Amino acid sequence: MGSGSPPGTPNPGKDKRPKRDRFLMIIIALLLATTIGTLLVALLNLGSEQSTPAQQTAGPVEVGASASAAVVGAIPGQQGPAGQDGVAGADGAPGPQGPAGQNGQDGQDGARGPAGQAGQSGQTGATGKTGKPGDTGKTGATGPAGSPGPAGSPGPAGSPGPPGSAAPVPSSSGSAIFGVGVTTIGTCDNAVTVSLASNYTFSTDTFTLASVTLGDIGSACNGRALTLMLYNASGTLLAQTTTPVALSSGGNTSFSTTVPANAFNAVVEAPAIARLVMQVT
Repeated sequence: MGSGSPPGTPNPGKDKRPKRDRFLMIIIALLLATTIGTLLVALLNLGSEQSTPAQQTAGPVEVGASASAAVVGAIPGQQGPAGQDGVAGADGAPGPQGPAGQNGQDGQDGARGPAGQAGQSGQTGATGKTGKPGDTGKTGATGPAGSPGPAGSPGPAGSPGPPGSAAPVPSSSGSAIFGVGVTTIGTCDNAVTVSLASNYTFSTDTFTLASVTLGDIGSACNGRALTLMLYNASGTLLAQTTTPVALSSGGNTSFSTTVPANAFNAVVEAPAIARLVMQVT
């Protein structure tokens, strides 16, 4: 193939020449190459014969055609120069299309690009249908007990107790203890002694409340406030302390406190007292 146009590409210059001219040019080129080659070989052989004086002086010299043949055959000639390139031959017909090659392997994924801008918010959808009512939940655990409620109102008066022993009567105005017993005082003590003292006035021949004394109060009542209420036999409130009485044990395991008559909001005749109610807060 020639080094001109690639296979399958038409050459306008070559296509215009007749095939005969191209054939004659090839024949002439071959004859010229053969002639030049023969001349070069002859010149080389002649140069070789002239460069060997030993063969001309030593021994008998043969003359004639046989002598020339012997000399020529004994010494090979040097290789002549390469001949000129011949005329490029005509391009061959294009070959059939080869089979399609196999698909190459998939390339690796490229680096992740930056995040795109957030799209606009879509329109609010229509309100869905109301779902079915859920199952009834389980009952929760019982909560902690609430704080104690306030004390209830005093109950009705109890039935009158048996008559007490006669109190000593002094020769002049003085005091006497007329009520002694044991009762509870709220939630901090369940055994408190109670005694009520009275004053007697000769001019009016009356006994009035002088004081209320509470004894054997437990230290658990320390810091609590005590309110005293006095009732008659029919359950009517006669008097009560105007302010709660502060209880202080003073560091003792048990203690006592005395509430004077002036701590109550009214003067009460002693015989009218049928019930004493104590409330601790």
